Amino acid sequence: MPQPKVNMPKLAKILVPTPETGLDVSSIWQAQDSSAKIVCLMAIVKTFEISKFITATLGKPTLYLMFTLSISGCTSPVVDSKEVGWVGPRDRQKLDLSADLKTMDGKSVTLSHFENKVLFVNFWATWCGPCRAEMPSMSSLFHSLKKQGLDMVAISDEDPRVVRHFLETNPYPFEVWLDPNNTLAERFNVLAIPTTLILDNQRRLVFRHVGSQRWDTPDIIELFRKILREPREP
Repeated sequence: MPQPKVNMPKLAKILVPTPETGLDVSSIWQAQDSSAKIVCLMAIVKTFEISKFITATLGKPTLYLMFTLSISGCTSPVVDSKEVGWVGPRDRQKLDLSADLKTMDGKSVTLSHFENKVLFVNFWATWCGPCRAEMPSMSSLFHSLKKQGLDMVAISDEDPRVVRHFLETNPYPFEVWLDPNNTLAERFNVLAIPTTLILDNQRRLVFRHVGSQRWDTPDIIELFRKILREPREP
């Protein structure tokens, strides 16, 4: 299974705390267990490889801030649903979901397949531990609410052979699709995974969450029920 390459000298340099920002990234790093560190390193290095220009244009403080946010996103704790800021109907923004996606057998699909449904979109990867950790609760949520109109799709940009191999031993009840060109992740500025977007039945963004989450708690399920009960506006 291919893994992102880790440039250890670059990473060691990034990990040094700096007084320039007042952000002690070492304390954040020390709080994580070893398996989470490995997963986060992969995601963070991948992020920084495509963001080299930021150091030159905005300086090291911005780079350190991005690193800290990446650590936070990769190992984000479960959010208390009472504190979750789900957007009300009047303030929701409609998203452009157009993209040429692929099913596991290579068929072309789009998110318009889920027309008029509340949609749970999850950006993930097989090598991402926090992604894998939240998928059982995603499955539970989907089982609980699919008859009430909830649809769910997990999207990866990995090699289809890698994803198919993973799904052979880790089957899920929801759709798992591929975005070969990473169109949606780039459009929605997904810099850390897992990232989840919750959309209402008119393709408007209700909630965005970065990091692993427990999606099948009673409070979270009730929040979804409220969205599912919303009438579609003319």
